Amino acid sequence: MSIDEDTGAQGHGGKVTDTGVLRYAVDDSGEAAVLTLTGELDLASTVELSASMDELLVTGKDIVVEMAALRFIDSTGMAVLVRAHKGAEQAGHSLTLRHPLPNVAKTLSLAGLDRVFTIED
Repeated sequence: MSIDEDTGAQGHGGKVTDTGVLRYAVDDSGEAAVLTLTGELDLASTVELSASMDELLVTGKDIVVEMAALRFIDSTGMAVLVRAHKGAEQAGHSLTLRHPLPNVAKTLSLAGLDRVFTIED
């Protein structure tokens, strides 16, 4: 098992992508696919992240989005997560948000998404 020094993502050679404002690592070697987000999830990073989410949806696994190092999320970032959540549900799987920072958790709550997603502290 390896640990990505910048994201803290654990895995077996998972894919790491850096968009400039967002860095994310994908580890689909376990029972659930884990997507670790670091930085800011906004308009500048949603296209690449959306494509990676689409790839995760076809793995046939539940998805866990690790948010402990995500400092900011805007409406476009939330839209990517909602779209992936709907795709996971349609495929009979789940998408869980894990360890959001307080400001990110508040943003999700203000948008009403704390009632849509399973959020683990």
